[in-house]
Amino acid sequence: MQLEVHHFRNFEHKTFDFQEKNLIIGENATGKTNILDAIYLTLRARTKNNIPNQSLIQFSRENALIKNNIYGKRIEMLINKTNKTIKLNDKKLNSTIVLWHYFKVFYINHFDSLLLSQEPKNKRKFLDDAILNANPEKIKLYKDLKALNTQKNYILKHKKDKELIKSYDIKLTQLSQEISNLRENVLNNIILNTKEFLKEEDIKVKFYKTLESKEMENKDIIEERTKRNIINPSRDNFSVKVKDIDSTFLSTGEIKKFSMALHLAKINIFKEYNCISLFDELDSFFDKANLELLSKWVQKIKGYVFITSNSDLALENFKKIFL
Repeated sequence: MQLEVHHFRNFEHKTFDFQEKNLIIGENATGKTNILDAIYLTLRARTKNNIPNQSLIQFSRENALIKNNIYGKRIEMLINKTNKTIKLNDKKLNSTIVLWHYFKVFYINHFDSLLLSQEPKNKRKFLDDAILNANPEKIKLYKDLKALNTQKNYILKHKKDKELIKSYDIKLTQLSQEISNLRENVLNNIILNTKEFLKEEDIKVKFYKTLESKEMENKDIIEERTKRNIINPSRDNFSVKVKDIDSTFLSTGEIKKFSMALHLAKINIFKEYNCISLFDELDSFFDKANLELLSKWVQKIKGYVFITSNSDLALENFKKIFL
């Protein structure tokens, strides 16, 4: 794989030749994360944290250019202050969904290592990312649900047409059930794949569907009072038990360990595909003992792997790039 960056963040002009497994080492502010962002940008047309375009372009420059040659595909992204233009094999893309079909991309940072202690919306995002990597066309479910939700909210506020509301409820229920079922199925698949990393620990998971919550028993009363639709999967959640101990009672170190096991298990689902895994500041995730364990886990990942670190790590068969 070859990556070129021009006028991007702290890089004026730079070309990187990577192999399949890569360890990028450098002090803070040397551009380690910027390399991961450049890779992710060309594969997902955005940064992980949705950084504004103007912050991606070097000061006093009009645009930035990134070129990525990976898995036999040539990707070129031109960034100016208002938009991004992306080409795949010299052909301009009108939709980025094709990138989701070609590449399965995972970007994990320190925040992600605390997944099990995070609020439900981040757990839903974790599952939705796996769903869309598996089948990018499912994005239509989420878009249709959002549109129907907006339309029903307008009716609740302005029209109060009960028959019309009922017709929306039928459609919203169907879409919500489908999304919740997809989330539950992918979660069960992820748990099965944790056995690749957790040989002895017994992990149990429970998935909570919004449509099965007690709140739905009073749907009409709540919607009348709030003027907002509550038929959606926006409160789906899951809990994890390790050896019958709820994750809320685990130490921070254990939460990180089992959170990372879930992330790596999710990646493992896509081991037969064009997979790209990005780990930012891996050495900041754990103490020394758990870092050694994580290093062993990471070496099992298939496809391209990029790890940034402030210091050298004991990783076999990794190309080391010093910044």
